[in-house]
Amino acid sequence: MNNAAHETRRGIPIPKLSQTDLLMCYEMLSATREFEIALRQNRSACTTPMFMALLQEVAGIAFPFALFKRGGAELLVKSLKNPDHRATYSTAVAMDKLTGAGDAFRLDLARNYFTRAEGGNRGFDGNIHWHSMNSRVIALIASDMGRIPGISAGYAYGIRRNEWSGKEQKDRPIAIAYFGDGAAQNGGLLAAMNGIAARSARRPPAHIEKSKDLLDDPSREAGVYGGIPIIFVVNNNGISCSVDGFDEYGSASLAKRAEGFGWIPYEVSGENFYEVFKTAYHAIDDAQNLRPAYVVVNTVRGDAHNVDFTIYEDGAIEASDLSRVKEILGADQEYVAGIRNAWKNHDPLKIFADQLTRIMRIPEEKLRGIEAAQKKEAHEIIRKVLAEPAVAISENDARKPCFPSFEIKGEALCETKEKNVKMLGYLEAYTRGVEMTLREGGGCYVGEDVQYGGVLGLTKKLHQKFGPMRIFNTPISEEWIAAFSAGLGLYGTRSFAENQFAHFALDGYALLRLVSTQYFQKGMEFAFTSVLPFGPVGTYGGSGEYHEKDVARFIEPLSGIPIIAPANALDMTRLFKAMISYKGPLALLYQISTANDKEFASLVPENWDDITPFRIGKAEIVRAGADVTVVTYGAACVSAAKNEADALAEEGIGVEVVNLATPYPADFETVAQSGRKTKRLIFLQEDWRGGIADYVISEITTRSPDEGGLGLFLYDRPRIVAAKYPFAPSARVLVWDRLPYERENGNGVHRSARLAAEIRDIMRYS
Repeated sequence: MNNAAHETRRGIPIPKLSQTDLLMCYEMLSATREFEIALRQNRSACTTPMFMALLQEVAGIAFPFALFKRGGAELLVKSLKNPDHRATYSTAVAMDKLTGAGDAFRLDLARNYFTRAEGGNRGFDGNIHWHSMNSRVIALIASDMGRIPGISAGYAYGIRRNEWSGKEQKDRPIAIAYFGDGAAQNGGLLAAMNGIAARSARRPPAHIEKSKDLLDDPSREAGVYGGIPIIFVVNNNGISCSVDGFDEYGSASLAKRAEGFGWIPYEVSGENFYEVFKTAYHAIDDAQNLRPAYVVVNTVRGDAHNVDFTIYEDGAIEASDLSRVKEILGADQEYVAGIRNAWKNHDPLKIFADQLTRIMRIPEEKLRGIEAAQKKEAHEIIRKVLAEPAVAISENDARKPCFPSFEIKGEALCETKEKNVKMLGYLEAYTRGVEMTLREGGGCYVGEDVQYGGVLGLTKKLHQKFGPMRIFNTPISEEWIAAFSAGLGLYGTRSFAENQFAHFALDGYALLRLVSTQYFQKGMEFAFTSVLPFGPVGTYGGSGEYHEKDVARFIEPLSGIPIIAPANALDMTRLFKAMISYKGPLALLYQISTANDKEFASLVPENWDDITPFRIGKAEIVRAGADVTVVTYGAACVSAAKNEADALAEEGIGVEVVNLATPYPADFETVAQSGRKTKRLIFLQEDWRGGIADYVISEITTRSPDEGGLGLFLYDRPRIVAAKYPFAPSARVLVWDRLPYERENGNGVHRSARLAAEIRDIMRYS
């Protein structure tokens, strides 16, 4: 064991570990192993999968301990720890032992495994998905682990921007994200590596000089536009499930791959605790200097991917000897022999114990005493948790899941009555709203080409006001854009993920699904807005399927992301006022073709404090009528419906127009009340048939009046006026023929001949 007092790399001193330090590390490694074994021995009480870190405990202890030695318990707590399923146990142990928490973190993790009523995720999400946000522990939050580090990067950027000021380098909090060699191949992870490299790239001095007044001290020191302080730790055992390294990545060097991305690469044996500790200490220094580090820890897993696939010899589990593997389901004997050999020759606890006794002259009986104490402690933790109340349906119904309320205190949309107002266009209102939200919410605006306005001009002049640390271009990766913005939102700064066009956002759909799920299961507050521009591009359209389509039908099933569709500049302004206080994810449908049309301009209060927030989930009756209810959303459709209603009034037909404003969650009560009054209902949407129309109509026609439904028969079936076919064409002559509305020649006012025809037809029923 090389424990030199001043071993250095690039002049970085590695602290000498005292005997007390080494015994503490051995205690943490032993505690992790005993905690894993105790959980395994109580497998029958846990209904969810178990993924052990057997023989892979070192990295999960060495990195927290290196943080502790670098900057004390404060640095450990304030740095983000994103353990994957196999590093969760060691992270909980390290937090208990190094912060003086006793057994609090392991108790909470065990509560998650055994789905207790309190603690953990309260039964909504079990086992490896445990987290502790107060101590900045975000454990695995998706099966596709490679997507999680991108969220960690966004969170790390939030820490770096808001908490580094005035701190010495050694005290700067960072982020550490763990994953395995399987997740290292995930496209989302590779996109994150590229995005982090781009954010952390050293810029020419002329670039830094040009933007120096909008950069902070760490950026100027490092010569970067922001920089992301993060370490990726790969537990590489050469196999993921049943896929070996050749089938996964050709057994190429993962460290060299990272170097190709511009990261600082490290590769170390996971059997040697002190070598991993030294590597961790160097990597922490890199991250604190805004150099992202990628550490490959070569190790061997001591069981199958899932513990349930491992068959032990009789009595092995009871004897706490998990080295006695009999077989692995589906594996050949050569693979099983390899696991047995790993336990015999590559167990990091045995190797560390041997080093302590041979080199440090620590008596063996002292180490055995540590092991016995940790075994007793682990079983006491499990005993306590199993004695606690499990989740009960009655209690659950009373407290509800973690799913937060959508509602923001405010009023329904209405025309402003304030005196100090000015006329704003739809695009102007958007840009102003972004500026005010960034000023009050402290977040960032990210996306492709946004630095100088973007392809739609949504961020014009904002870069000059906020600089490259807050308004910045990203690589062409919607998944990275969503992940990074979600991480910033999780940190607590309302941020924006601009998708150039709504359909592009579906490339990052898995991230939106992940965010929605975690909002429900854990109440994790991802305060970011996914910007979804849709509709004909420019005056005539013709950009085709991937640029013009309304994607609300894809967002609604995610259930945890409200969809906002501002109909005019006032709606837009009030939406942004609400965003600042809303803690969850939002999807904003931005109508492209209305950007500069006078039809969508509004009088808006000049004073930001005079603006009444938008009320999410509340529809607005924008025109009253007694004969037919038209339900709609989106600027073009709302305007077309109102204009047709005005025209049909001259024929004696009273059309009531309901602007959903929030397509999801929809205001069923307002829609049903209008429908009960008129007994005729038509849904107008820019999307093809189905989507939001089906969602709303199915709900109001199956609910009773007490539940916010119609409860009565309509004179005729509900009608849907929608796009003629699902795919947006590129030929301009076909664009407007597909849509359910048209522009009147000369004045650009939106109308809908198809809606008018449907209204006249439905009036035959009375």
